[in-house]
Amino acid sequence: ADIGGSVSWIRENQNAKQVEAEIPSVSGIWRRVQDVLGFLQVGCNARKILEPMTIHPGFAKAIRNAWKLLKPRDNLTVTEWADRKRFIRRGKYYSSTAPYQQEPMRCATDRTVGEIVLITAAQMGKTTVVENVVGFSIDHDPKLILVVQPTLDAAKSWSMDRLKTMAKDSFPDRFDKARSRDSRNTMTFMSFPGGDLAVVGSNAPAGLASRDRNLVILDETCRYEDSAGAEGDIEQLAIKRTESHPDALVVRTSTPTVSRRILSPDGQPVILPSRIFRAFNDTDKRLWFCKCPKCGFDQTLKWANVKWE
Repeated sequence: ADIGGSVSWIRENQNAKQVEAEIPSVSGIWRRVQDVLGFLQVGCNARKILEPMTIHPGFAKAIRNAWKLLKPRDNLTVTEWADRKRFIRRGKYYSSTAPYQQEPMRCATDRTVGEIVLITAAQMGKTTVVENVVGFSIDHDPKLILVVQPTLDAAKSWSMDRLKTMAKDSFPDRFDKARSRDSRNTMTFMSFPGGDLAVVGSNAPAGLASRDRNLVILDETCRYEDSAGAEGDIEQLAIKRTESHPDALVVRTSTPTVSRRILSPDGQPVILPSRIFRAFNDTDKRLWFCKCPKCGFDQTLKWANVKWE
């Protein structure tokens, strides 16, 4: 678009006196425009032709911006992106320090995966996984992102304490562009090149209206309200936002809560699993296996196997 605008500007103003004053030879510049476009089409390095040229500074900037867009990005997974670019408060992030985080992040770039359900104990890095998926989808593979937190206050807190801190530490240039690019940017909405991100609370379903998304993250689902009133279930409302995107990804995460005993319509007691377990039961139910420190046997951790000395 920048190239097209510059070309149109040159064409429309070829005979204008003010252009002749600013650019010594319009016809010469036009020939250089055609040369540059030819170089871009065959994928050559635009700098080789731009450096020896004396052209209008605005046009040179447009060419450089266009070249950045045309340059193919590296084919990274979320894990690889995080290992390259992610910084946390303690310093550089390394997924190898928490290897159980790697599989969910790899699944986030697997085109055969449409939904990820992540159940973890408290303080096990679940939020870090969410942040890495969001950061990757802002900085490397831009998407239309929706993050649903249990409450609107929690949504604002996550945006201020987590999202913006991650953005400043891990991709500050991208964050600065996003902050200044759109006057609509607020505490719970951020527009960036190629996409945008909205953060809403499960107790404020109006924030979901008219937002088509191809990445929906439902965080701490066990703390959601049972219903959004007349709007219906908040999880289903959020997932509906992805219907126009066949390649959309839904990520559900939560520290689990206990199942509840409720009464069925006929008055019989029924055990209702927590939200996250109901979602987990619809997946392929992958578990984290860790090696026994003595024999090396791969096993899942169970309280029954914990022995106190």
